[in-house]
Amino acid sequence: MAAEKEKVIKWEGSLGIEQAETLKEELLNAFKESKNILLNLSNVEDVDTTTIQLIFSARKEAEKQGINFGIDEKIPPVAANLLKLLNLPLIKASKAPTKKTSGEE
Repeated sequence: MAAEKEKVIKWEGSLGIEQAETLKEELLNAFKESKNILLNLSNVEDVDTTTIQLIFSARKEAEKQGINFGIDEKIPPVAANLLKLLNLPLIKASKAPTKKTSGEE
């Protein structure tokens, strides 16, 4: 069986509480479409804690549903700094993690 295609979600611009519902819907739709999701934040100019909470919640929900969820390595400083300030772990991946096959450690 072929591996499922990775769904890339690209967010751009200034992301705050005003965009939270739209961003949440985009994540929920992606969860329905794929088991491999990559969030690209490379063109994000500004984020607030609402957006960070949404990403953190998406990560937890992905774990519950068995979905591979990662953030592209190109995290803008504004997002990286906010994650650090809030003492949240950076969720970085060049691609969504994949399950190990037998024989791998």
